[in-house]
Amino acid sequence: MIYQAMLSDLIDKFTFQNSFPCFFYIYPPEAASSFSAEYSLSDDNVFPQKGSDLGGRMFNSFMEQISLGSDQIVCFGSDIPAISLDHINSAFSALSSHDAVLGPAEDGGYYLFGLNKESLCASFFTGITWSSPSVFSETVSKIKNKGLTHDTIMPLRDLDDLSDLQFYKKFLNENMSLSPRLNKILSEKDYFPNGM
Repeated sequence: MIYQAMLSDLIDKFTFQNSFPCFFYIYPPEAASSFSAEYSLSDDNVFPQKGSDLGGRMFNSFMEQISLGSDQIVCFGSDIPAISLDHINSAFSALSSHDAVLGPAEDGGYYLFGLNKESLCASFFTGITWSSPSVFSETVSKIKNKGLTHDTIMPLRDLDDLSDLQFYKKFLNENMSLSPRLNKILSEKDYFPNGM
């Protein structure tokens, strides 16, 4: 229920805007067609993720978008209820003067990674300790080791556990337009254990 609400809010935020084309990469791959149907999206905007791990799937997604003609690609997660169009536009703006851009997550990872097509390198997605507090710093090191420049945009908090739900219950109550469906769910007091 929570993830469906986050996805619906994300689709509303980014599918119907004119700043950039938005594509969805789905895992597991066989769920791509049902995802399109469930969320009323064109099959042209939905792709299966390909790769044996998170890094491989991200790299392949960048490669695919470059092969389809994109010069700049910004990849971001679906578990960031606070993300807005302003964050994505800031990322694209950063790519006009840097090779790469990252949106740091408060847990030490990143919620967004953007690259110019000339800067894409497989090493940015390999040898990373995924789901650890060092993901951001490891990735920045790899970018610097290639002699490339990077910029960062505003840090945001992803939604992984109960403490994140507690944070977003308060945050979205004050910023409900960012994720109205999720805000509605989190506003239902009986949803939370122990009367949260």
